[in-house]
Amino acid sequence: MARKSVLEPYKIIDAASLGTNYTSGVTSIKNLDNIWIELEWTGTAPSGTITVEVASEYPKESNQYTQFKALDFGLPITISGASGTHAININQAPMASVLRLKYAYVGGTGTINAYISGKVVGA
Repeated sequence: MARKSVLEPYKIIDAASLGTNYTSGVTSIKNLDNIWIELEWTGTAPSGTITVEVASEYPKESNQYTQFKALDFGLPITISGASGTHAININQAPMASVLRLKYAYVGGTGTINAYISGKVVGA
């Protein structure tokens, strides 16, 4: 019987402020085909956009990823309203090693949490 690799759900953003720009830490997505990210926020009219960025190679000359590229979902992922949720489904993830989320502040205040999970489609 074949086994599938899975990334069990875990929190990648824990009560980050929606009152300023924010960049999450990196999460390894190497060898995952499908990724699910769940966003939850609350606050006083928070407003901004979320960008999902990926990097494919670990730079040899440093210990940090520097070549992040934003994934295009067709429409911006917006955070608005006093509270809400948004799910991001990345089907057949690009050839990437790591993922991070960036929040671009527009207005208001609040906090956001984000959870990620994933799996390999094949055996």
